[in-house]
Amino acid sequence: MQTLLRPWRSLTRSPLRRAFSLAAVALGLVLWLALAPAALGGSSTYVTTYGTSMEPTLHRGDLAIVRSQPSYRVGDIVAYHSASLHTVVLHRIIGRDGDRFVFKGDNNTWVDTDHPSASELVGKMEMKVPGLGTHVQQLASPPGIGAMAMLAALPIATTGRRRRRKNGIDAEKARAPRGQPLWRHTDPRLLVATAACVGLLALAFTKSPVLHITSDMPFDDRGEFSYTGAAPGGEAVYQADTVTSGQPIFFSLVDSIDVGFSYSASSLAPVIATGDLALNAEVSDADGWTYPLELAAPVHFEGGEARASGELNLQNLRATIANMEAATGVKRDAYTVQINASVNRQVQRNDAIVSGVFAPSLEFKVDATEMHLAAPGGNALTPSQGGLLSLPRITENHLDVLGQSLSIAALRAASLAFALVVAGLWLDSLVRTARADETSLIERRYKNYVLPVRATELASELVIDVESIGALARIADHTGAPMLRGGVGAYHVVDGTRVYRYRVLAIGASPTEAAEVPQSPVPQPPVPPSARPDRPLRVRRRVDA
Repeated sequence: MQTLLRPWRSLTRSPLRRAFSLAAVALGLVLWLALAPAALGGSSTYVTTYGTSMEPTLHRGDLAIVRSQPSYRVGDIVAYHSASLHTVVLHRIIGRDGDRFVFKGDNNTWVDTDHPSASELVGKMEMKVPGLGTHVQQLASPPGIGAMAMLAALPIATTGRRRRRKNGIDAEKARAPRGQPLWRHTDPRLLVATAACVGLLALAFTKSPVLHITSDMPFDDRGEFSYTGAAPGGEAVYQADTVTSGQPIFFSLVDSIDVGFSYSASSLAPVIATGDLALNAEVSDADGWTYPLELAAPVHFEGGEARASGELNLQNLRATIANMEAATGVKRDAYTVQINASVNRQVQRNDAIVSGVFAPSLEFKVDATEMHLAAPGGNALTPSQGGLLSLPRITENHLDVLGQSLSIAALRAASLAFALVVAGLWLDSLVRTARADETSLIERRYKNYVLPVRATELASELVIDVESIGALARIADHTGAPMLRGGVGAYHVVDGTRVYRYRVLAIGASPTEAAEVPQSPVPQPPVPPSARPDRPLRVRRRVDA
């Protein structure tokens, strides 16, 4: 009979404790889905900060929780795998270099050497816990692991102790308070549902329903060098009396050329480019000697296109080289003339802006008779450079749970609906509990442990009344005997020749009056107190939690 009544748990173990244990498991499951480490299949990575490079945002020993994101933008604090330091670095994104990111510590005066790509990023910092990283490191050390092992062994070492002897039950320890709050009689499953509901609400409303992300839009900086010059008598060489871009320039035919550079920014979507365009030239030799040559003043432009041009006097160029040779006594067979364009621009689309410099150059080789392109053909005259414009956009935020993606908006709606259901169940439970008498509460709590019997089976020479159902339950749990119901509102535990009894008393009957009731070996239903005929009988709740 004992096995059937109590197959696996103690009769006196509080349902509230069981409920809180189950609630802790439910809440732990929700927290696991939100904070599970990536090493165990979750989406979070834990980073302990070292040094002072991110102060005052992060300090030494802080614990940062980072999660992988679909995209990253300037201003995000992101952890990445550093190829130069061979560790994980947590710094702030300050720019883009093509498809790579530029990082810098908030407290540093220099930019990080590494420019990681998207595949090298660990995740964006979502939360920080000041000082916790130091304690985590201490727990992960050998002394910390040993201390945790000792703590885990303590419950095992103290199991098996009996709280009281079989024939020496302490009446004071068995005594329990009569009045108990209504929520102590709540179904443990409702408490578990409540904990899960709270965890779900916390998870849903601590995340934004939308994400502000960026998408990369490529654009091109395009340039074009050109030069022309009058060449009287040059029909035999140029088929015209002018020299044009790409052709060699013979000093016997051409005295000067007009050099120009055109700039434009192009993309699949319209963009606006503004900035300054400068054009200059210099002559140099193989030993590093250089001499600047004036071409054109800087030009400011707006709208995405610009052009600058100037005259390069070849006679002055040759005179500059001759003066250098005369002063040094060193003569070269060839020199280099380089036309340098510098475009300091900002490319903009809507609210997205990227700044940078486009600085192509056109190189000529110069000898005693001519000046020609160092690399004829190809794209020497039409240089280009690619760039990325990070466009901010808003997208729906999702939470990945067990391989399924659920939007935060849908999660919020589901959690609110769940909260309404749980609130309704709580209201129904409280109303039903408030209307129930003590017998109903006892039957609800101990319905799996109470065995109904005939009152005549409980005859005994010694009947001992206890003052609470909790005390009777502890006696039953200690002796291993079942709890018997021998009549309306009368509960018994038989231990050899003794019968322990608890009887439900009506409100208005004091403990002294209950003690004056004659003890009978045959349980009898309690006699209701005198009351007015039109006043319903009320009972005192005396269920021990």
